[in-house]
Amino acid sequence: MRGDAACSRARIRAGVDLSAPGRRVARPYGGAVITNAGANGGDVRALVYVDAFIPDEGETVVGILDGSSSALAVADPTAVLDVAGYPGAPEGAAEAFLKPDTVHNFFAQDLPEADRWTIVATQRPASFVANVTPSAAPAWKSIPSWAVLGTEDLIIPIDVQRRMAERAGATITEVDASHVSMVSQPAATLAAIQAAVDSIS
Repeated sequence: MRGDAACSRARIRAGVDLSAPGRRVARPYGGAVITNAGANGGDVRALVYVDAFIPDEGETVVGILDGSSSALAVADPTAVLDVAGYPGAPEGAAEAFLKPDTVHNFFAQDLPEADRWTIVATQRPASFVANVTPSAAPAWKSIPSWAVLGTEDLIIPIDVQRRMAERAGATITEVDASHVSMVSQPAATLAAIQAAVDSIS
């Protein structure tokens, strides 16, 4: 998490992606990244979280889901994830891919079947190490934030999303959608991004 945040921070400071200065939009794990990167990331003045983790200092992605009704909060992660090592990986490091059944029934259950299969085939892996790394001081304590919450999200359950978004003081929009609300109900995400843009224009 902090490594990804450091990379993001460096890109922000270098002025990369100047077509959208001052705004950072993220979903799932990316929420943890912008939470860490935005705190010291140059001219970031608005954060938009879409079905995303919004951790506080010391929290981990795994810890946030622990004890929740998340489809990922299971005793045996290989029941819902395909785990694979990679060349040069540090000890204990691995990449995790959502099993097809997980995508179809818990991740993107409100999308057409063809779209779900596209997600299965094109997904980027998650890092086990990143998901157990404690978060640093959160950017949302000093930067205004917006949060789009999918009420039918079975990956980050709605009660978990609400708790994080309310704690962050985010402007919240709830939409009847899965973990991929930006695909199934894109208008809500576009409106949240526009509101963030308008707030700093």
